[in-house]
Amino acid sequence: MGEADAAASFVDRPARVINFPLRRTFDLIYLAQQRALHEEALDTMQGYVENGQVDDLQAFAHHMVPVVQDHIAMLRKVRDDVAYND
Repeated sequence: MGEADAAASFVDRPARVINFPLRRTFDLIYLAQQRALHEEALDTMQGYVENGQVDDLQAFAHHMVPVVQDHIAMLRKVRDDVAYND
């Protein structure tokens, strides 16, 4: 089997071959990373709203703060769903 065949075989495998605890662990790590990045983005946007020097960028940051807050709330919900459901 060549390298391309091996890669295609791996890609074609159904997701169910990964056992559930490993999937859950992966999902929880991914969600934690996403939340940390969104928290950092929120801090950046809020800082620019308060101290920004460019009006258009300040307006954009002001618009994005609730969007990023909504994303963080969604990440929390998905994390809870993954963590507490079998």
